Amino acid sequence: MARTDSQVRTYRVARVTSFELLRERFARSDDFDLAAFWAESTAAFEQTIARVDVRLRIEPGQERLIASVLGSAVGATVRPVAADDRDGWVHIDLSFDLPDEAHFRLLGLGAVAEVLEPPELRDRLRAEAAAVLDRYRSSE
Repeated sequence: MARTDSQVRTYRVARVTSFELLRERFARSDDFDLAAFWAESTAAFEQTIARVDVRLRIEPGQERLIASVLGSAVGATVRPVAADDRDGWVHIDLSFDLPDEAHFRLLGLGAVAEVLEPPELRDRLRAEAAAVLDRYRSSE
């Protein structure tokens, strides 16, 4: 017996760890619109992502590091912010889809960047940087 596309589900291929070929078959209806299904499915998925928006200041000329260090998906979210900065640094807003990953990636920018908001991310970066410093001090 074949199933119909009323129960179509999508999976991220990178998460498939194994498969088993079954005799059961899937029947796609003639009026199935893949583009419309994908647009609706993507929109629904994006509504569930727990994004974190970040305000960052970065040394002039170092903006090129954003995509290479933080990833192209984060780089695509960069929005310039007009701000008077005492050091002439550039202010930008950007978004991370994985809040728990944001502080690790932002550490990769080192001292050429400073997170201004949100405060809880600043605190997490401060704690992580202190732990890294302690690790290197204790190994001397």
